[in-house]
Amino acid sequence: MATGESALLLSDASNSTSINPFDTHCHNDRKRRLAIQTRTKLFLRGKSGVEPILGPPSSSRNKTLKIERDDNFAAVGFADLLELTNDGKLLVLVRTASGFKLHDSDSGAVVVNMANPGIQAVAWSPLGSHLLTWQRPQKESDLGNLVAWGKRARANKSHDLSKSPIHVINAVATSQRDRSVNQPPQKKGKPASVTIFQFTNLDVSTATKSFYKAQDASPTTVKQVSFFLQSDGEYDCIVPLTKEGTVHDVAWDPTGRGFVVITGAMPANATLYDSKAIPVFEFAAAPRNHVSWNPHGRFLCLAGFGNLRGDMDFLERNKVKKMGSATLNSATTFAWSPDSRYFAVATTFPRLRVDNGYKIFR
Repeated sequence: MATGESALLLSDASNSTSINPFDTHCHNDRKRRLAIQTRTKLFLRGKSGVEPILGPPSSSRNKTLKIERDDNFAAVGFADLLELTNDGKLLVLVRTASGFKLHDSDSGAVVVNMANPGIQAVAWSPLGSHLLTWQRPQKESDLGNLVAWGKRARANKSHDLSKSPIHVINAVATSQRDRSVNQPPQKKGKPASVTIFQFTNLDVSTATKSFYKAQDASPTTVKQVSFFLQSDGEYDCIVPLTKEGTVHDVAWDPTGRGFVVITGAMPANATLYDSKAIPVFEFAAAPRNHVSWNPHGRFLCLAGFGNLRGDMDFLERNKVKKMGSATLNSATTFAWSPDSRYFAVATTFPRLRVDNGYKIFR
C-alpha cells in the first residue's frame, strides 16, 4: 500500500498505440518505430505536488536515455498518497483531509473525485477494477475503516475490522488473483493473526492463522521464522530457513512459481523457494536486506538499502545467473518499470533530508 513519504512511481506511457504480435500485416519497421515511441513515465511526489516525468524509451535498440517533464500531463497539485494501477492507466491521489481523486495517467484529467477524509493507506486490486482504502475508525461514519471502492467509486463492501479482538490493522495486501490479506499486529499479549478473504465475499475468511511477534503479511514474517500459508487454507508450514536470525525480506515471484527469503546476520543468506516452500537455490551470502522481482518474474534484484551501503545484484531467475551489479548510497525507495527493462532507485524526504534524487539503471 502507498505510504505517506515522498514517492516515485513508474508506468508505461504507451496507451495510445499497441501492436498485435499475431498481425502478419504489421511490418518490422513499424514495430521498431512504435517501440521507440513507448516511454516510461515516472511520478514524483513532493512538497510542491506531483510531477510527471517521461523516462527513457522502452526499446533497448534506442541507446539514448532521455528524461524530461511531461508537459501534456495536467497539473494535479499536492497529494499525501499516490498509487498507480498495475496497467499504469489510472493514478489515485489521496489528500487525507478531503478524500481521493482518480486521474488518467496520460493526460492528468480527473476521472473520479470522491470525498472521504481520513484515508491513510491505499492500494489497487491487481486488475485495477477496485481501490482499497484504509483509515482509522470513526464513530460517526457509516463506512468501515477498510473500504473497497468499485469502478464508479462506490463503496462495494466495507468492514470495521477494528472490532476484532485486536484493534489495529497495520498490514493489508491484495493478492495477484482475487484474494486479499489483512494482518492485525500483536497487542497486549494477544497473538497477531493473518486472515485471507475471497474478494468480494468479505464476510467469510478462507484461511486464518495466529502468530506471536508477527510484523508483516506477504507472506507473514516474524522475528526468526517465516511461515507459509496457502490462500485456500489447505496447506501451511514453517519455511525452513538456511540461516538463523532476523528475516529481512520476503517477496513472491509474480508468476507464483516461488519466492525469495533474505535472512540472518550480515552477510545475510538469500534463498529461492518453490511454491511449496521447499528451498531450490541458495544465492551467495552478501549484505542484502531487500528483494524485488520485475513485473514479468524473470529478473530479480537483491539489494542492501537502509543502513547498508546500497549494493544491488541483478539476477536472471530461470538460469539463476547474475547479470550485473550497481550501487547507490542512501536509497530509500525503488521500483521496476512495467516493461521490466529499467530499475529506478531514489533517496526521498523525509527519511533523508539531504541528497534527495533518483537514478535509473538499465
